Amino acid sequence: GNLDSYTYNGYQYTRTDAGWSVKIDEGYIGFNYGPKELEDIKLPSFNLPSKIYVAYDPDDKDQNIDFIIQKLNNILLYKNIRPVAACIKESKSCPNIPVVNCSSGDKVIAIYNGDKAEVTVDNNCLNIKGSTLELNRITDKLAMHWLGLL
Repeated sequence: GNLDSYTYNGYQYTRTDAGWSVKIDEGYIGFNYGPKELEDIKLPSFNLPSKIYVAYDPDDKDQNIDFIIQKLNNILLYKNIRPVAACIKESKSCPNIPVVNCSSGDKVIAIYNGDKAEVTVDNNCLNIKGSTLELNRITDKLAMHWLGLL
């Protein structure tokens, strides 16, 4: 049936106009997807430092990537982690922000447009790749994981 709420791992999820809402601590956090819809996404182990680069391919950036970056930043800030915008490669399209790669010492979340949904770790990079829809699902899953909901 079309349930308006359910409990998952001890947390109560309630359907909203925007997706799902869950009560954590004193407030509510909103997700586009509920955890049951994200069970197919497997997350590799990746530890979050106190500062992380949220990087994108400057030749492949669109409004959707902007939305995903914003979504990641919100969760990281909630966790008291400082997100720093960066490009994953040199390009004329890269604004005046750092260019990072996966073999430097800094931790990076790298966002790519792609056909197939993938979440992989490459040295110090957590690579997330997928269509608009898939990137949104992956980001929700990461958020739930980082917030200790899963």
